[in-house]
Amino acid sequence: MEPYKLYFQRIDYDGESYSKGSLKETLSEWGIACSDSQDKPINEMKSLTTLSWPGEDGSDVYVPETPRAKEYEIQLSFVYCGEDEFRKQKIQSFIDFLKSGRLAYYDEFTEIGRKDVVYVSYAPDKLIRKSSDENDSISIFKMNFRVHDPTTDITPVIVNNNVTELTWIN
Repeated sequence: MEPYKLYFQRIDYDGESYSKGSLKETLSEWGIACSDSQDKPINEMKSLTTLSWPGEDGSDVYVPETPRAKEYEIQLSFVYCGEDEFRKQKIQSFIDFLKSGRLAYYDEFTEIGRKDVVYVSYAPDKLIRKSSDENDSISIFKMNFRVHDPTTDITPVIVNNNVTELTWIN
């Protein structure tokens, strides 16, 4: 069974429209697989505006016709499995790409994708090295991301069984 793939695409926003940069699949690009995704298909809503009058019971609440979702943070767990001599370089290259700006992503396992996602943090978890005569290692780490657009669904564009870009409808 093949692992599910996780895609990231660099996107830029000039205040009016988006332009898309390179699409990267984590396993083929860096040898890094997503082992756990904490994204949510249904997001928490923004707080409603209320006014509490000292001389009255309860409060007045404004309920909009269309409630709006809050931005949120997600944590993804990753595993690098490969040659130990390239481990630091591959993980750093992955982090550098994620830190390069605004992203869109799509997770094949959860079938959830979001745009306007930014890298927040990296936390190493475990490093397992095989015997000294082998050059393989496994590195497990977690990353946090901030999702600034919690409602736009991202879908992959598939051509000849390959994902070529991530797309959405504004």
